[in-house]
Amino acid sequence: MSLHDKQPDNLPLVLIIDDSPEYLTMLSDILRNNNYSVCAAGNKPAALAALAGNTPDLILLDVKMPDMDGYEFCRHLKSTERDRDIPVIFISGLGDASDKVKGFKAGGIDFIAKPFHMAEVLARVATHIDLNRLQKQLAKQNIRLQQEITERRQAEAELKTHKSLLEETVDRRTAELKNVNEELQHEIAERRRVEDALENANFKLHSMVYE
Repeated sequence: MSLHDKQPDNLPLVLIIDDSPEYLTMLSDILRNNNYSVCAAGNKPAALAALAGNTPDLILLDVKMPDMDGYEFCRHLKSTERDRDIPVIFISGLGDASDKVKGFKAGGIDFIAKPFHMAEVLARVATHIDLNRLQKQLAKQNIRLQQEITERRQAEAELKTHKSLLEETVDRRTAELKNVNEELQHEIAERRRVEDALENANFKLHSMVYE
């Protein structure tokens, strides 16, 4: 059994995978009545087809189905980059602690035993969807923060480079001005020497004329 009902895109999408038409109908109706978009699959091919066309916000997954093992299916999801972050809640008639441990080891985030209370299911679905969205937001904020840190470091590196170039330019210009000043002082001293020589020659000339 496979159901794909078109609902508003802004509603959280829950994929239900269960071979029981009764549970599929029950869960689908309850979730839709509580503002969730629902995609239901009654076997493995339908589940894979649903995942190929959608990225659900959460998956409710039956552990034991005729054509698939829920634990194995969950491990497969967690091995793919596209679906690894989708939270998976196992739903099963198996309620032993060992079954729950298997579910958590396979990558599930929660385990609900059949028969279940719908209030509990709704509470767990809402909690894990909210947590997953918060984690995505934090991940995006972390990416933005890392980008800002990288950009700031690049800006600091560029500023440091500009500062170093500026210091080199100032040092070079200072050295050039020092050389120019030394040459100017040399020219002034040379001019004074020439003036003194001219003055002495002029004095001698006046002396000779006087004599």
